[in-house]
Amino acid sequence: MEKKYCKLYCSIKKLYALATIENRQGKELITNFQPIDNKTASEIDNQGINSLPLVNSNLLESEDNGKRIPLSIDRSKKCNLLKDELRYQCIYCNKLNISKSISNSFSIYFLLDNSGSMSENDRHEGELAVRKLISTLKEMDNDYSFIPWGSDAGYLFQRTKNISEIEKGLKQYTDGISKYGGSTDAAGAFNLIKSDVKSEQKNVIIIFVTDGGFDDDRAAIDARNKVLSQKQGTEIIAIGVTGAKEKNIEAIGTISNFSKIVGDSTQLSKTFVDVAEFLKKSGRNI
Repeated sequence: MEKKYCKLYCSIKKLYALATIENRQGKELITNFQPIDNKTASEIDNQGINSLPLVNSNLLESEDNGKRIPLSIDRSKKCNLLKDELRYQCIYCNKLNISKSISNSFSIYFLLDNSGSMSENDRHEGELAVRKLISTLKEMDNDYSFIPWGSDAGYLFQRTKNISEIEKGLKQYTDGISKYGGSTDAAGAFNLIKSDVKSEQKNVIIIFVTDGGFDDDRAAIDARNKVLSQKQGTEIIAIGVTGAKEKNIEAIGTISNFSKIVGDSTQLSKTFVDVAEFLKKSGRNI
């Protein structure tokens, strides 16, 4: 009997599950349901499955079998299950939907330090590094966002692959004409992107660059953790240049082989190209 598999995602628990679909007497039915870990989920595509079929009666019965009635959610719309738990009845919940798999693409956020210690040459080297990464990944369907940060943070371009928008934003950064600068408030940069990361459909990569210590280490780490909690699979590459503190870089980065102090800003381009080659080979499975 031919089986199909459909990857599902719970928007409340931020967990993945797998539904087994079989043809029973001319009808496609969900005949099994099991939670899966993130690594397994990253290897599964939902090719050709756009809507969930009915549920076979061998699974936990609902009030009206086959319709998605949220038995696992009370009237306040809060899930009654444990933090890291999915059960059979989740298959009836309207918060469990087909996972959107977008192969070989990322939404990449550049968070580049624009505090007073970043010189014009440092900004120029940062611009070159961003250009080289985007050029290296030109065959991928990525979206790019650029956030300079200091005492505050803001977007110079957001979720775009439009070259003219990218060029304009990079020039503003290099010329020092963006309004974002001052001290080294890394927390502000992460707080800015938190809600945007949550709504991303593509996997998120954050490339964070700094040349100094943070105004408030604890606030920076807390803000970073909140960003990571918004979307499963979000990764951060933290790169330090002259003046950066190793403890800060280690606390921010999640991909350890790239999260390090590289020396001065002239090393950024090579590091960014190495990152780009890594992403090309990894696709979405990082």
